[in-house]
Amino acid sequence: MNQPDRPFLETLYHLRTVEHIILYNRLAPIPYREEQDVIAFLEGEYEREATDYPFTAPPFSPNAALWAAKTVYGAAQLFLYREDKATELKSLLPPYSGGIDASAMLSADLCLRFLPSIKHALEKVDVNDPLITILNAYLKDFHYSAIGTDEGPSAANLAAAMDNDCLRQLYLDRITERKAAKWADEATIKSALLANMGDYKNDFWREFQ
Repeated sequence: MNQPDRPFLETLYHLRTVEHIILYNRLAPIPYREEQDVIAFLEGEYEREATDYPFTAPPFSPNAALWAAKTVYGAAQLFLYREDKATELKSLLPPYSGGIDASAMLSADLCLRFLPSIKHALEKVDVNDPLITILNAYLKDFHYSAIGTDEGPSAANLAAAMDNDCLRQLYLDRITERKAAKWADEATIKSALLANMGDYKNDFWREFQ
């Protein structure tokens, strides 16, 4: 598909509203003004979702939201159109440079929740695609967006989720909703889940022990 005037913004709007990704014929540089428009759009989306968050929602992180949007946008475009060498993929999809706290985790999730689907599509084409390794690393860092995927979290990077009341509850709710057994097996999460469900465990997740 040929690019419209603002492909980055249009792609993110389409992804957030109908959960479909638009693929264009090349990965073009993103103008600063368009980046700011995407941040404004995602901030509105964050505020809308946060009205249903438990406890007090952490503040929106523009940097994390923009990085995640660029990562999802870039990964999707590289799925179909790849003119660059494997060694240049990291420069096209650089890692997040800030600290990963509850604010960053939830702001990034606005877009990163769609990244596992892109990764699975890549795996169907070529399980050895070097882009998959990059995306796996980012999902390990932003593990709230990876809940339910094949790899569970490591105990070392759970602090950001468990130390914030809002994210902690959302984290446990997503594990329960998706019946993410591999995630529930982690000791810290298991004890938190059992405490969270209490006497209603069988109503929420009968198979969970």
